[in-house]
Amino acid sequence: MCHRNKWQDGGFWSSAPQRYRQNTVTINGNRGTFILDTGATFVSLKNSFAQKAGVEIDQESSVRLHTANGIAGGKRGRAKSIQLRSLLAKDVPVVVQADGYGDGIDGLLGMSFLSRFNINIDAKNVRISPVQSRKF
Repeated sequence: MCHRNKWQDGGFWSSAPQRYRQNTVTINGNRGTFILDTGATFVSLKNSFAQKAGVEIDQESSVRLHTANGIAGGKRGRAKSIQLRSLLAKDVPVVVQADGYGDGIDGLLGMSFLSRFNINIDAKNVRISPVQSRKF
């Protein structure tokens, strides 16, 4: 079971005993289940979810991805918005792949989204929070 708590600043932390963390993510207004993956350069979507979410896909593009399961192909795309709880990013580069993340998984939440926030990871928790603007 994954435990999540919200911080007052709009971020959250997640504690999960399993090997990976599943999160409900909203892309262009469509909810899906994504695995948090700090090793993925891009948010990666299975094609059927990308179509449902109306993600812009560059059909002329071709991307080779080095994944945990070997080399995979995909196409570049762009999501108008990606939201994880209260954390929102706009105009996010994504990669669209054939359907193949496992049952009930719509994709990987990679660094093209996560790098826009503060991330702290330790042995038990993942903490993601908004970047605080500096006051001069």
